[in-house]
Amino acid sequence: DLEGKIVVDELRQEVLSTNSKAQAPQCISLAWSADGQTLFAGYTDNLIRVWQVSMAAR
Repeated sequence: DLEGKIVVDELRQEVLSTNSKAQAPQCISLAWSADGQTLFAGYTDNLIRVWQVSMAAR
C-alpha cells in the first residue's frame, strides 16, 4: 500500500574500496517487508542491504 508509506531518504551505504576507479554499487531493486518495518535494497554488487525503519512519534 504505497499510499500509506512515508518517503525514506538519505539511506546511503558506506562503500569501502581499495580501487579509486571503482564505481559505487547502484541500487536496482527495493522491497518492503509485509509489516512495513524493513526495507530491502538489492545492489549491483550482488548484495542485499537491509534497513529497519521505525516511525518516530510526531
